[in-house]
Amino acid sequence: MSSITDQQITRRNSSKNVSSTVKVLTLSSAILQDIFDASNNNVPSFPNLKQLVVNIFQCGMSNLLDMLRILPNLKVLVLSKICHRYILSESGDDKQNAVPQCFISSLERFELKGYSSCSEEVKVLEYILRNATALKKIFILALSSNDFEEPFKEELLNKLSVLPKTCQVKIEHSMGIPY
Repeated sequence: MSSITDQQITRRNSSKNVSSTVKVLTLSSAILQDIFDASNNNVPSFPNLKQLVVNIFQCGMSNLLDMLRILPNLKVLVLSKICHRYILSESGDDKQNAVPQCFISSLERFELKGYSSCSEEVKVLEYILRNATALKKIFILALSSNDFEEPFKEELLNKLSVLPKTCQVKIEHSMGIPY
Protein backbone atom coordinates (compact mmCIF):
# COMPACT_ATOMS: atom_id res chain seq x y z
CA MET A 1 0.00 0.00 0.00
CA SER A 2 1.42 3.39 -0.97
CA SER A 3 1.71 6.04 1.71
CA ILE A 4 3.14 9.52 1.98
CA THR A 5 4.19 11.71 4.89
CA ASP A 6 4.32 15.47 5.60
CA GLN A 7 7.89 15.80 4.35
CA GLN A 8 7.18 13.99 1.12
CA ILE A 9 4.10 16.04 0.31
CA THR A 10 5.91 19.34 0.82
CA ARG A 11 8.62 18.19 -1.60
CA ARG A 12 6.25 16.70 -4.16
CA ASN A 13 2.99 18.61 -3.85
CA SER A 14 3.16 19.73 -7.45
CA SER A 15 3.55 16.22 -8.77
CA LYS A 16 0.17 14.91 -9.91
CA ASN A 17 1.64 11.46 -10.64
CA VAL A 18 2.60 10.95 -7.00
CA SER A 19 -0.75 12.07 -5.65
CA SER A 20 -2.70 9.72 -7.91
CA THR A 21 -0.87 6.65 -6.54
CA VAL A 22 -1.18 7.49 -2.83
CA LYS A 23 -3.56 5.27 -0.87
CA VAL A 24 -2.68 6.31 2.72
CA LEU A 25 -1.86 9.89 3.69
CA THR A 26 -0.67 11.00 7.14
CA LEU A 27 -0.50 14.74 7.77
CA SER A 28 0.13 17.04 10.67
CA SER A 29 -2.47 19.75 11.06
CA ALA A 30 0.15 22.35 10.10
CA ILE A 31 0.75 20.69 6.72
CA LEU A 32 -2.99 20.33 6.14
CA GLN A 33 -3.39 24.04 6.75
CA ASP A 34 -0.37 24.89 4.58
CA ILE A 35 -1.76 22.87 1.67
CA PHE A 36 -4.83 25.10 1.53
CA ASP A 37 -3.23 28.38 2.57
CA ALA A 38 -0.59 28.18 -0.17
CA SER A 39 -2.54 26.34 -2.83
CA ASN A 40 -4.20 29.14 -4.83
CA ASN A 41 -6.70 26.47 -5.87
CA ASN A 42 -3.87 24.22 -7.09
CA VAL A 43 -4.29 21.53 -4.43
CA PRO A 44 -3.01 18.12 -5.47
CA SER A 45 -5.80 15.64 -5.96
CA PHE A 46 -5.73 12.20 -4.38
CA PRO A 47 -8.34 10.23 -6.36
CA ASN A 48 -7.20 6.84 -5.02
CA LEU A 49 -6.66 7.82 -1.40
CA LYS A 50 -8.33 5.34 0.94
CA GLN A 51 -7.08 6.49 4.36
CA LEU A 52 -6.39 9.96 5.76
CA VAL A 53 -4.74 10.41 9.15
CA VAL A 54 -4.49 13.92 10.62
CA ASN A 55 -2.31 14.08 13.73
CA ILE A 56 -2.78 16.79 16.38
CA PHE A 57 -5.83 18.09 14.52
CA GLN A 58 -6.24 21.79 15.27
CA CYS A 59 -6.15 23.55 11.93
CA GLY A 60 -9.77 24.39 11.42
CA MET A 61 -12.76 22.38 10.37
CA SER A 62 -12.92 24.21 7.04
CA ASN A 63 -9.44 22.94 6.05
CA LEU A 64 -10.41 19.40 6.98
CA LEU A 65 -13.66 19.66 5.01
CA ASP A 66 -11.78 21.14 2.04
CA MET A 67 -9.42 18.17 2.12
CA LEU A 68 -12.26 15.68 2.45
CA ARG A 69 -14.02 17.25 -0.55
CA ILE A 70 -11.10 16.26 -2.81
CA LEU A 71 -11.08 12.66 -1.53
CA PRO A 72 -14.13 11.08 -3.15
CA ASN A 73 -13.05 7.49 -2.42
CA LEU A 74 -11.86 7.88 1.16
CA LYS A 75 -12.75 4.88 3.32
CA VAL A 76 -10.95 5.64 6.61
CA LEU A 77 -10.60 8.95 8.47
CA VAL A 78 -8.45 9.13 11.61
CA LEU A 79 -8.21 12.31 13.72
CA SER A 80 -5.70 12.15 16.57
CA LYS A 81 -5.78 14.45 19.61
CA ILE A 82 -8.12 17.14 18.54
CA CYS A 83 -7.13 20.48 20.06
CA HIS A 84 -9.15 23.56 20.88
CA ARG A 85 -8.22 25.93 18.04
CA TYR A 86 -10.93 25.36 15.48
CA ILE A 87 -14.51 26.33 14.85
CA LEU A 88 -17.09 24.78 12.60
CA SER A 89 -17.86 27.26 9.85
CA GLU A 90 -21.11 29.14 10.25
CA SER A 91 -20.71 30.58 6.75
CA GLY A 92 -23.59 30.72 4.31
CA ASP A 93 -21.18 29.81 1.51
CA ASP A 94 -22.51 26.80 -0.45
CA LYS A 95 -19.01 25.31 -0.66
CA GLN A 96 -18.67 25.44 3.12
CA ASN A 97 -22.09 23.84 3.57
CA ALA A 98 -21.47 21.05 1.05
CA VAL A 99 -20.98 17.71 2.75
CA PRO A 100 -17.90 15.91 1.37
CA GLN A 101 -18.88 13.22 -1.17
CA CYS A 102 -16.88 10.59 0.71
CA PHE A 103 -19.18 11.08 3.74
CA ILE A 104 -22.14 10.01 1.64
CA SER A 105 -20.63 7.30 -0.53
CA SER A 106 -17.43 5.74 0.79
CA LEU A 107 -16.32 6.68 4.34
CA GLU A 108 -16.69 3.39 6.20
CA ARG A 109 -14.48 3.89 9.27
CA PHE A 110 -13.90 6.88 11.52
CA GLU A 111 -11.40 6.96 14.38
CA LEU A 112 -11.16 9.75 16.92
CA LYS A 113 -8.10 9.37 19.13
CA GLY A 114 -7.77 11.71 22.07
CA TYR A 115 -11.42 12.62 22.67
CA SER A 116 -11.77 14.66 25.86
CA SER A 117 -15.34 15.89 25.51
CA CYS A 118 -14.54 19.57 24.98
CA SER A 119 -17.18 21.48 23.02
CA GLU A 120 -15.08 21.69 19.84
CA GLU A 121 -14.54 17.94 19.78
CA VAL A 122 -18.23 17.37 20.36
CA LYS A 123 -19.04 19.61 17.36
CA VAL A 124 -16.68 17.67 15.09
CA LEU A 125 -18.05 14.34 16.29
CA GLU A 126 -21.65 15.47 15.83
CA TYR A 127 -20.91 16.78 12.32
CA ILE A 128 -19.37 13.48 11.27
CA LEU A 129 -22.13 11.39 12.85
CA ARG A 130 -24.80 13.53 11.21
CA ASN A 131 -23.25 13.48 7.74
CA ALA A 132 -21.18 10.31 7.30
CA THR A 133 -24.01 8.06 6.23
CA ALA A 134 -21.80 5.24 4.88
CA LEU A 135 -20.09 4.59 8.25
CA LYS A 136 -19.72 0.94 9.22
CA LYS A 137 -17.21 1.28 12.08
CA ILE A 138 -16.37 3.99 14.57
CA PHE A 139 -13.59 3.90 17.15
CA ILE A 140 -13.15 6.52 19.85
CA LEU A 141 -10.27 6.66 22.28
CA ALA A 142 -11.37 8.92 25.13
CA LEU A 143 -8.76 10.58 27.33
CA SER A 144 -9.07 11.86 30.85
CA SER A 145 -6.81 12.93 33.67
CA ASN A 146 -8.38 10.52 36.14
CA ASP A 147 -9.51 6.90 36.31
CA PHE A 148 -13.16 7.61 35.60
CA GLU A 149 -14.37 6.62 32.15
CA GLU A 150 -18.10 6.65 32.87
CA PRO A 151 -18.77 10.37 32.16
CA PHE A 152 -17.31 9.96 28.66
CA LYS A 153 -18.92 6.63 28.00
CA GLU A 154 -22.48 7.69 28.77
CA GLU A 155 -22.16 10.92 26.79
CA LEU A 156 -20.59 9.13 23.83
CA LEU A 157 -23.18 6.38 23.82
CA ASN A 158 -25.92 9.02 23.70
CA LYS A 159 -24.25 10.75 20.74
CA LEU A 160 -23.59 7.48 18.94
CA SER A 161 -27.20 6.36 19.27
CA VAL A 162 -27.93 8.18 15.98
CA LEU A 163 -25.84 5.59 14.10
CA PRO A 164 -27.55 2.70 12.35
CA LYS A 165 -27.59 -0.56 14.30
CA THR A 166 -25.30 -2.07 11.64
CA CYS A 167 -22.45 0.33 12.53
CA GLN A 168 -19.88 -1.24 14.86
CA VAL A 169 -18.85 1.03 17.74
CA LYS A 170 -15.81 0.66 19.95
CA ILE A 171 -14.99 3.07 22.79
CA GLU A 172 -11.81 2.82 24.83
CA HIS A 173 -10.61 4.94 27.71
CA SER A 174 -7.04 6.01 28.38
CA MET A 175 -5.18 8.34 30.66
CA GLY A 176 -2.66 10.33 28.61
CA ILE A 177 -1.62 10.95 25.02
CA PRO A 178 -3.16 8.48 22.48
CA TYR A 179 0.03 7.79 20.51
